[in-house]
Amino acid sequence: MNKSKLMAALLCGVCGWGAGVANADAYINLTSLVGDFSAANVGLETAVPNIKNYDANQDGYPESYGFRFDVYAAGTKNLLYSTAWRYFNRLAIPAGCTDQSQIYWDSEPKTLRRSGTARIHWAFSHYLGCWDSVNQKFVELDSSTIYSADVSSAVGTTWVYKLPGYRMDGFDGIDTDGDSVNDTLMVSHGYDVSAGIEGSNVYIVTLNPANGTILSYATYPVER
Repeated sequence: MNKSKLMAALLCGVCGWGAGVANADAYINLTSLVGDFSAANVGLETAVPNIKNYDANQDGYPESYGFRFDVYAAGTKNLLYSTAWRYFNRLAIPAGCTDQSQIYWDSEPKTLRRSGTARIHWAFSHYLGCWDSVNQKFVELDSSTIYSADVSSAVGTTWVYKLPGYRMDGFDGIDTDGDSVNDTLMVSHGYDVSAGIEGSNVYIVTLNPANGTILSYATYPVER
C-alpha cells in the first residue's frame, strides 16, 4: 500500500466533495502503533485504527464515526482482540451550505504513545468549510477529538476528549518533573479572536494520559 492510500484509509474517508484527499500527502509518525503490548502473545503487536462512518441521510457526508484499535500479531493478519468502540460527532454542515461542490472537509491525524507503555492516543483535527448561499459568505468550522486506549487487552480502558469549535495545532507528550519521561499530554488549539477583531489566541490544555482528566487549561494571546 503506498503512502497516499495508507493516509487515505487512516483519514477514514473524511476528506470529501470539494476537498479530495488533501492530507494524504502529509507524513505522520505511526511508530506508536507497533509494540510489545500483550503479555498473552509472543512477540510484537500492531494496533490498527478501525474507523466506522455513519451517514444517516446518505448524502455522502458521515455525521459521526466510531473508533477503536484492532490489535494483530505483528506481521500477520491474526486478529488478537479489539479495544472498545467510542463514538464522535463530526461538524454539522450549516443549513445555508446546500451546494455539495462548495463543501470541503478533511481531518488531520496524530498519534502518541510513551515508549514502554501500551496506551495509544489518536487525535483528529477536523475541518469543514462551505459556501453559505443564504448569508453569502464562506463558513469555516473546526473541532478536535482524541481517542485513547490501553491496547494490552480487549478490556483495556479507553477515554475520549472532544472539543468542538477549535482546531488542534499541537498534540504532544511533555515531561513535567525532569525525569526524561513524558508524563502529561498537552493539546494546543489555535483560534481567531472574535469577529471584527484582528488576531489569534492559543488555548492550551494538559491531560492525564491514563484517564484523560484535564489537569490545566488557559487561553493566551498570540497575535494582535
